[in-house]
Amino acid sequence: MLQAVPWGGGIHWTARAADSFGADSEGGFVCPGGASEANILAAINAKIAEINTTIEAVNADGTKTPAADPEVLIYLNGEETLTALEYQLADGKSGAIGKFTIEVSADGTTWTKVPTEKDVFNLSGTTDSGAKVQKVVFSKKNAVSGKYELCTYDASMVKLTAVGQAGKTISISEIVLFGQTGDRIDWVSNGVGYLKEDYVNPKNPAEKLISKSSLIFTVEYAGNPAYNVVLLWDENNEVV
Repeated sequence: MLQAVPWGGGIHWTARAADSFGADSEGGFVCPGGASEANILAAINAKIAEINTTIEAVNADGTKTPAADPEVLIYLNGEETLTALEYQLADGKSGAIGKFTIEVSADGTTWTKVPTEKDVFNLSGTTDSGAKVQKVVFSKKNAVSGKYELCTYDASMVKLTAVGQAGKTISISEIVLFGQTGDRIDWVSNGVGYLKEDYVNPKNPAEKLISKSSLIFTVEYAGNPAYNVVLLWDENNEVV
């Protein structure tokens, strides 16, 4: 179970990469799959789904009121390029984080505060599951233009602090870290199948573009529009 860990005078959630699930020496948990941001986040999401609840900060004596500003520590166990953080709180849950700071570190000793346009979670968005959500992009205000510009940070650790919220119950349903924007392909649900009929050119129905019974893979693509052909490989590392 993902749990809060008293460390350095505050309340921390920790996540580490390892070969199997289990408690680590600091009372957090470890996850399978090796040292990657994706595996860490997958482990956090899996544990949250497993207990089907929102995680709350707790003290060493079991009380839920933090004695100091609550902090969430995420160990990536490897350097990753980060650009944003998303905080979610399940519908009907209380204890939302308000004012916050985000810091990153490569070694856990030297921390850099990440600039953001907003420093308070208002959770104005909503996920498909009904959770309240807000994505905070790492950005710094340009002194000349006055506009906020995207910042990227290479880090192996991320710290989210609920500023000025000592003595309050803090709840977190999910935290998502985002990497640098680039070409991305996401599978569409039920997006693999055989074409029921010929696919023709909408402007010229006499022109058949894809034959009936062809195997179709449907995805959502984000990235450079110049790259409009996607290659698929099978288990033998051959192009489909």
